Amino acid sequence: MPDKARISLKFYNLVHEVAGTAGESLEVDQVTPWGEVIHSACAKFGPEFRSLVMPSPGTLGPQVRILLNGRILLDDDLERPVGDGGEVVFFSAISGG
Repeated sequence: MPDKARISLKFYNLVHEVAGTAGESLEVDQVTPWGEVIHSACAKFGPEFRSLVMPSPGTLGPQVRILLNGRILLDDDLERPVGDGGEVVFFSAISGG
């Protein structure tokens, strides 16, 4: 049986508004891919959350940035295993001029 990892999900700005919460903690197997963690969050928080965060399977939305322990999570990282977990921060990209 794989070791477990505790993950902290934190939601800011528009992502917080759409999710209806500031975040949550969950426990997953360390071999779980990051894409599966994000897909599960999309299933839990609904279609509007999904359209922001992962509009199509395996592709992160352009209007949201996801940081994993302070590092930007990219599409290529979605197959990486969670490992020892950490903090995942979701926030909407800000533009202006």
